[in-house]
Amino acid sequence: MYSFFILHAGGVDKMVDKNCGRYLYLKRDVYYFSRHVPVDVRQHHECSRIVICLKTKSINAATRAATAIAHKLDDYWLGLRLQTMPISMVHQPALQPDVNDPAAPTLSDALAAYLALKADDKGPSFVRTATRNVGYVIAKLGDRPIDNYTSLVAARFRDARPIQ
Repeated sequence: MYSFFILHAGGVDKMVDKNCGRYLYLKRDVYYFSRHVPVDVRQHHECSRIVICLKTKSINAATRAATAIAHKLDDYWLGLRLQTMPISMVHQPALQPDVNDPAAPTLSDALAAYLALKADDKGPSFVRTATRNVGYVIAKLGDRPIDNYTSLVAARFRDARPIQ
């Protein structure tokens, strides 16, 4: 849809006939998107400027396209920044059990309690489905107390499951 090219130098400014707004310039009646790559993500790009021919002579279409491209670049660069950001353990709660609280039930005990509360007015497929799904987790991760399952472990389990 768009022709995409990257300039290695500041030669874009010499080609610009008219500046038409944020990240846009007009050259021979055709609009182009031009944006500098931020310094902190520049190692992921081959050069310091991104230039895209928008292939339109309409300022409205060019503005919409430039806004969309700018948002996509911002999202992409945010992802790159988050990948390189160190994650501190300061914000994670300490996993210290309270000695006054009783131990959390295991996953199989939680299933039994869940079925005792919910299965009365449901059909046999409800019990079969719940038992099968919990069985998958127990087979893969073990039957441990429910407070020992973290969202990270659950996400890894979800990603490892084949799509059915």
